[in-house]
Order: sequence, then structure tokens, then C-alpha cells
Amino acid sequence: HDVYYQTLLRFIGCNAETYWMAAIVGNELAVRAEFATIDAGKPQQVLPLALRFIRQANAGASPLEMAGAMLRGMISLGKLETEFFPGHCEIAERLAERLGFGPELVRGLGQLYARWDGKGVPKGVQGEAVAPAVRVVTLAQDMVTFHRLGDTEAAIKVARERRGSQYDPRLVDVFLRHAETLFAGFAHEPGWQAVLDLEPAPRESLDDAAFDNACAVLADFADIKCPYTLTHSPRVSTLAESAARSLGMSGADIALARRAGLLHDVGRTGVSAGVWSKPGTLTEREWEKARLHAYYTERILARFPALATLGRVASFAHERVDGTGYFRSATRDATLPVARVLAAADVVA
Repeated sequence: HDVYYQTLLRFIGCNAETYWMAAIVGNELAVRAEFATIDAGKPQQVLPLALRFIRQANAGASPLEMAGAMLRGMISLGKLETEFFPGHCEIAERLAERLGFGPELVRGLGQLYARWDGKGVPKGVQGEAVAPAVRVVTLAQDMVTFHRLGDTEAAIKVARERRGSQYDPRLVDVFLRHAETLFAGFAHEPGWQAVLDLEPAPRESLDDAAFDNACAVLADFADIKCPYTLTHSPRVSTLAESAARSLGMSGADIALARRAGLLHDVGRTGVSAGVWSKPGTLTEREWEKARLHAYYTERILARFPALATLGRVASFAHERVDGTGYFRSATRDATLPVARVLAAADVVA
């Protein structure tokens, strides 16, 4: 149970540091993608990656400005183990607690960056002190990454190199014995239904109150992407629900307005904080990226049939009745009343 949910919630705290990362390296999503391919316990691998992204983020700067950016970046890198990683873990723990998960899973999320050799975060947590689910999922995540980048042999090579340092040596031995079987069928990415079918019994379910709570947790997860969006989604939800009730809408539409208000910006997580926090006017390319977040919101929720209607309404939060909104440029005639309420609440809140 803990392994299953550790895989799904592993990066639920990732938005905690995106603003900080984007200010230093630009596109934090691209940095994370490459960071997953290196051994974070080796400064000789971390430093060149960081310097390359700092240069890219400051392309066109004068030599003096570039030197200043490099210096600030190096100072900030010194905070990785004291602020960056612990902040990510703390947010993950708090969100998991709010979702009702038990103490062992929460403890594991606090050890997201722990290593078998104790050189990770929290410092000194090593060996058997690292939660079992963390040891399994850390190895599994990296093996999937390197298999995707290369093949089974590429994953095996990394497992052998990091055996006893980053990974539990016993788990590596199990993986090495069964690698071919474990990767069977990995040429095709599994659908969400296949993932849901893997959940160990007893399976979790949510009543209406628990579902509203889960929506509120996801709202905060999205809003911490940037400092200026903190508490935005709950405000939109409260206002949209109140407006729907004042307009005499049905109970179902009132609930839809409340939940869509909470979830309307979950797609923000798919766009770099470097776009959301950029001072000044966005370029045309950046603006197109920003517009996509409404589409992402719909697609994230549409993967679950029970949430498809909620996702569709939530994705209308930035549409306008005259057709000047995004991402559909939908007019009044193509927009449900509850969606129009949501769009107005988003502007006011």
C-alpha cells in the first residue's frame, strides 16, 4: 500500500520550490527532467548541469551580468540540502496528512531524497532507517528513467554503479535477477486504468466530504506554484459557489462550481514557473504556453470518466462570452452557465 501511494504522491510537494528554481535556472521543468538522469550525490554531475541551465536562463546578458547570475546560482545551490529538498518534503508530508494517509507513508514522503549511504536528505538517514517504500520507489523510478532513455542494459548498468550508495543493495540484487521480466511490456505506456487496477486491497474511496477535501488539497498544490497565486483557487471556489447559490442553480451545479473553482488551475503545474513569474510582458511563445494550462486542466481530469464533466467546466475558467478567452475561444452560446460563473469568479478573486 505504501509503495503504491509513494509512487503516486512522490512529487506532490514539487511546487514548493518551483519559483525559487525558475529564478535561478529558468525552466525548472527542463532542469528536473535532466536532474533525474544524474547521481545527485556527486557534485561533479550536479554542478555542470546547474551552470549550463544558468547560462541558458541568462542568454544575452553582459559578461558582468552573467558573472553575477553564476555567483547567485552557486550561492543558491548551497541551499539545496538545507532549504530546497527539505521544503519539498515538508510540503509533501503536509498534503499527504491532509489527504488522510497514515504516518508511515507520510514519513516516507519526508525521506524523498534519502539515500542508502546517508548522503541524501535528511542528513544521516541511511540504510534500514530509510522507509522501505522509499527504497523501493527510488530504485524503481530511476530504473524506469534509464530504461526509457536507453534500454534494459542501460538501467542494469546504473543499478550496478549505484548499488550500496544510492540504492539498497538487496533490492538491486532482486532487480538484477528479474530485470527482463520487470521491463516486459514497457514499450507501451500503461493507461491510468491499469495503474488504478494495481491498487492493493482494501482500496481507498472518497465520500463527498472527502472528495471536497481532496479538491482543496489539489488547489493548494497548484497555487503554491507561484507566491502571487497562493490561496487563489479556494477564493475562486468560495465565490463561485456563493454566486451559483445566489442565482438559484441546482445543488449539483453549486457543487460543480465549488469543485471546479478549486481545480481550475491544476494545469498550471504543467507550465514552468519561469513563465508565471516573469516580470514584464510575456513573449508570444510564452503566452501560448500560459494558455495551454487550461487545456492541461481538462486533460488531467478527463483521464478519469467520473471527473470528466468537472474537468471540462474547470477548463472554461479563462473563457469569455465574446470569444476572446482561452483555450477554446468559446462564446456565450457554447458555455454552460456554471462555467460563466466560474470565469467571473476567477477574475474577481
